[in-house]
Amino acid sequence: YVWPDNWRAVEFFSSIGPGAWNVGMGGPIGIRPESFREVRLAVGIKADEWRDMYADILAMENAALNRMRREIKNG
Repeated sequence: YVWPDNWRAVEFFSSIGPGAWNVGMGGPIGIRPESFREVRLAVGIKADEWRDMYADILAMENAALNRMRREIKNG
């Protein structure tokens, strides 16, 4: 379940494709900074709305990184 207040942030995060992630020798590092703007514009999120949801996006990015790293570690 997604709270209505968080729906746009989830919509944005779901639009991030695999090519938008930086990956190093040790695994995923994070979403490429330039991808934020491109996806934000493609999804139609205005700048003022973006400021309100940016912390939510970072929290989802961190959770995704933790999950991916765990999966890599556990094979």
